[in-house]
Amino acid sequence: MMLRDYDGHGISVVQKKTGSHVFIPCHTKLKAMLDNEKARATGLAIVTRRGGKPITPQIIRPWFGEVKKRVGLEHLQVRDLRRTTIPVALGEAGCHQGEIVAITGHSKMCVNQILETYLERTMRMAKAAILKLEKHLK
Repeated sequence: MMLRDYDGHGISVVQKKTGSHVFIPCHTKLKAMLDNEKARATGLAIVTRRGGKPITPQIIRPWFGEVKKRVGLEHLQVRDLRRTTIPVALGEAGCHQGEIVAITGHSKMCVNQILETYLERTMRMAKAAILKLEKHLK
């Protein structure tokens, strides 16, 4: 990520697959981390490796390959991190499909497929749905 992509409130990116421009507002912890990284940055990139050079997909892929091999998840791809983790985490947080699409740049159909495949239905989510229903019925 480049310094110009972070404005102190969120990150502007173009989703590579769809070309969609998305602005991702930062939650408190991410904002603090990015502010810290931006203050320390000596080049154009916020997140760098030793020597100040940007972290690129060419660097991440071999590292990810080693990690997934160690934990027995060789079937995963680097893109699975963004493709599943972000929509699922947002879904677990109670975000609706439109909110997830606005952050990830995925299509609604893609988000729906990801949630159908990976979002575990939990008791906490069921209770949260009933609380929302009760609030709506008042």
